[in-house]
Amino acid sequence: MTVIVVFEPIVVHPVGETYFERSEGESVTFEVSASGGSGLSPLRYQWMRVTPEKAYVPIPGAESPSHTIAPVAMSDAGEYVCEVIDDESDPAHSPIFTLVVQEGPGVPATGLLGLALAVAAVALAGSRRMRRK
Repeated sequence: MTVIVVFEPIVVHPVGETYFERSEGESVTFEVSASGGSGLSPLRYQWMRVTPEKAYVPIPGAESPSHTIAPVAMSDAGEYVCEVIDDESDPAHSPIFTLVVQEGPGVPATGLLGLALAVAAVALAGSRRMRRK
């Protein structure tokens, strides 16, 4: 008699967004949730950096459902993925997480609007003053 044990495959989903834009010095957190597997051993997580050649390179110490980069540097820009595995199941991978890093602190959209209004007000005041002379 042969007994065949079939385990539910591991399924990995992102928690929230998978595309992030950050300025240097800010922080970013990628997070996944996973289900399935054998149930005989705990699920293990490993975050990896995706190289331009699409190879997965493990990030030392990044072994939980979330991975935080703080502070973000220009060299952190790129793609990331989380591998989830247990002792009996095939590994499963999250969707790709993309991080775009901008130089220096960013100016929020409301800041740009405020800046534009301030420039317009100064220009208007300057033109009125020039007319009075």
